[in-house]
Amino acid sequence: MNVKVNQSSSQKTNPPTPQQPNINLSDQQILEQILQLLQQTPRQQMKNDSKTINNSNNSNSEFIVKSRMKASYIALKVEQILQLNKTVTLSGLGYAIVPLIDSTMLVRKDLGKIGKNVNIQIELFEQKVGTKTISGVRATLSLS
Repeated sequence: MNVKVNQSSSQKTNPPTPQQPNINLSDQQILEQILQLLQQTPRQQMKNDSKTINNSNNSNSEFIVKSRMKASYIALKVEQILQLNKTVTLSGLGYAIVPLIDSTMLVRKDLGKIGKNVNIQIELFEQKVGTKTISGVRATLSLS
């Protein structure tokens, strides 16, 4: 039995490399673009956070505080709602406890400066998330 092996002579070619566009930007232009991007990012974040805080201003519902939120921004929104003689309930789990407590203290301090007394009721709770149990805080604020 004769076995014949034919070797094909194929030429190895390098895969085409994507061509990088030649961009000649000065350092000033690059710096301006970076600053524009940095200025846009916090605004987008604040818009997302305000949706969480403003999701139902008409009722006395519970607002969820997230760990990436700024305490001063939360305090500002809570003060606006309290000025309308409404009760505000804030809740947060895990790392969100810190901005929640900070914002609560800011509200008490700011409204205390203008002579308004803020009632604060704090409740500790635990919630199961998946297989873990996470501690949380719920704070109810109202004007007296």
